Amino acid sequence: MIPTIAIYALDQGGSKTSSTGIFHYTRNLIAALADQADPGFRVRILVSRSNAAALLPPELPAWMTACAIPGDYATGARRLLADHVLAPCLALRHQVALLHYPKGYVSICCPGRTRILATMHDAIIDHYARRWPGALPRAKQHYLLWLTRHSLKRADFVVTDSDYSRGELAALVPAAASRIAVVPFGPGIAAKTPSICDVVRAGLLVLGSRFPHKATKETLHLLAAYARRAPGMTRVTVTGLTGWPAEWGPPPIGVATDFVGRVSDAELAHRMASSRALVLLSEIEGFGLPAIESYAAGTPVCYRATTSLREIMAGVPGGWTGATAHGFFEALDEVLALPRDRIEEIRARLAARFNWNQAAMRMLELYRNELSALPPP
Repeated sequence: MIPTIAIYALDQGGSKTSSTGIFHYTRNLIAALADQADPGFRVRILVSRSNAAALLPPELPAWMTACAIPGDYATGARRLLADHVLAPCLALRHQVALLHYPKGYVSICCPGRTRILATMHDAIIDHYARRWPGALPRAKQHYLLWLTRHSLKRADFVVTDSDYSRGELAALVPAAASRIAVVPFGPGIAAKTPSICDVVRAGLLVLGSRFPHKATKETLHLLAAYARRAPGMTRVTVTGLTGWPAEWGPPPIGVATDFVGRVSDAELAHRMASSRALVLLSEIEGFGLPAIESYAAGTPVCYRATTSLREIMAGVPGGWTGATAHGFFEALDEVLALPRDRIEEIRARLAARFNWNQAAMRMLELYRNELSALPPP
């Protein structure tokens, strides 16, 4: 009997989640797997009717099938129902040998003979518990921290995005360290790299967020100080926010800022491709996907060279240690002075390291390894 692997994605919705990186990871992984040769086992994609069109490629190979469950399970109680009841029930119904949770959170109860593989992208919830204990509702924070530890303990194998995240996850549950592998992936959104003749690059781009670990408030204050130092600096576009949040206090003076709110993937790709630079100063990242996406669009990045970004962007100009404002000014100056041929060289080097074809081949290898560990029927 040919074994079946299931990829559980009922709980994902691109327009309803703040975890857009995880949604793009799932969508691109499915598409990349569909481009591979028949691996000798079957892959079933578990989606809902509300997210199937966004997650599934136009055509699936014969060895891949989709099961679309009626309803929408991206938020609230329905997501909890899907995660902890529907996922194990569907694994039993489809006689799944291996169940892959690309969002990382594993069901409380799992079928006994089904092996569990979880992609756990980061341990940021633990960072919140230590650094920002009041930023999230207490019940939600405790639940997510418990669920992270549960998933690390219960999964037979764990995949993560970077060596940094591997270390953070292993610190949470040391017994899981030998079961965690790093599988880097590629850009979440696709952006055509424009030539110099195709587009006029202007302004800086910031991916804004109210989440404190994204450091948007700090970023805009630093850019205002930079603008006062360099009066000719162009405008700053901030996605994700419709304005300066009142709880952040008085807005900085000296920088022209356009708050454009949440934008579509196509618009974000366009804004990346038409900006002079992306400013990405998150205090913690599990992988740093926007940096990869920005360079894929031919746009350099000024980044905080800590946590995973120090690893992912190793050797790439524009890193800031977070120590002083002057250090940030120097990092941004370095990025804005990069010649086009140097940007293209970095873009090609990152594309060779971080791409979906390599990620899909590595995941198929891990699927085979997990299937070989199954006990005989």
